[in-house]
Amino acid sequence: MSAATTPHGSFEKTVLIAPPLVPEIRLSLATEIMPLWRKTEEELEAEGIPRPYWAFAWAGGQALARYVLNHSQEVADRLVLDFGSGSGLVAIAAVKAGAAHVRAADIDTLAVEAIQMHVYRFER
Repeated sequence: MSAATTPHGSFEKTVLIAPPLVPEIRLSLATEIMPLWRKTEEELEAEGIPRPYWAFAWAGGQALARYVLNHSQEVADRLVLDFGSGSGLVAIAAVKAGAAHVRAADIDTLAVEAIQMHVYRFER
């Protein structure tokens, strides 16, 4: 389990794993066996917890991260914006691929915390 915490303890309900299409990057994500994955939007809302979009490596993000890693020339020495970043997966892939500067942006405050946590782990 992740040692990171939030006011809602959302990160405690995640596991440090590698998404299937991007095994070289590990993120704190929810898995199908975890309560965060199984909760409905109504249950989360009743508990005052925002929908945890950041807690999943969505297929589109995995595919884009895989593309960036396989075609590093597309981002090498360039500025990259990962807009609606969620977990920060694509931003981390861009860094690994040699981007000169990467910015991960999201309107969800828990996503921003997740991105910061993932970047911190990546840089260590």
